[in-house]
Amino acid sequence: MEDSLLLQIMGKNPLLTIIDVLIDNKGLDLNKTEIMKESGLSRGTFFKFWPLIEKNEIAIKTRNLGRIEMFMLNSSNPIAEKLLELESFLIARSLETRHKKIEVPV
Repeated sequence: MEDSLLLQIMGKNPLLTIIDVLIDNKGLDLNKTEIMKESGLSRGTFFKFWPLIEKNEIAIKTRNLGRIEMFMLNSSNPIAEKLLELESFLIARSLETRHKKIEVPV
């Protein structure tokens, strides 16, 4: 799978990889195992960086399903807002660039 535009520009590191999964699943709640699997990180690496996500409130706990905690991107968090804004900008720029490549002068 190809890295997202955010990871291509900012670099692929564990913290950004976790955040990227949360951004890709904005509006959906996921448990830690789902986030870990989708990010492709090992359990040890994931749990090394997850406390930073919670401490900075980039992800918020939405509910419990039995003993399983569900989390989603905290869209009202200033850090998450800026990352969403950056990703939107990168997507728009990428589409603009592709559109320019497709244009054929007449």
